[in-house]
Amino acid sequence: MKQHILPISALVVSAFALLFGAGAFSSNQSLYRDTGGANPEEAIRASLDFLTDSWVVNDVGRAFLAGNKTEILDTLEVAEVSESGDYAVVFYRYSIGTDIYRVAAWMMKYEGKWYQRYSLAYSDELGEKDEEWRDLMKDKISDWEESSAKSIYE
Repeated sequence: MKQHILPISALVVSAFALLFGAGAFSSNQSLYRDTGGANPEEAIRASLDFLTDSWVVNDVGRAFLAGNKTEILDTLEVAEVSESGDYAVVFYRYSIGTDIYRVAAWMMKYEGKWYQRYSLAYSDELGEKDEEWRDLMKDKISDWEESSAKSIYE
């Protein structure tokens, strides 16, 4: 009888591991979110909603955003969008308390939807027309963000 206890207990432990592992995997699957939008304004709101979620907090910047999610999304205002072909810059602001944060986000159209892009500031994939636009945007972004409140993680 003792010979069967070890294999049975190993099977029980393995079954629990598979069940809990599968449960964790399926719950992680639900964390996937497409933050693209039909236009740059919609995409920036989806991107900020994602970045302010508490489950993605992995540094002080995300902690700051997650801790102020409601206020950020409630006060979010897109001031301007500048587009050039499949590229755009969204100039937006939000408030936390009395501080006003001014941010610019590079965007790119991919398969019919707009997504936030880390940066186009030094990209070599742009055509000549888009490069001229990009150079204008770099200066405009600098001016826009210069007037922003400084966040705790800067």
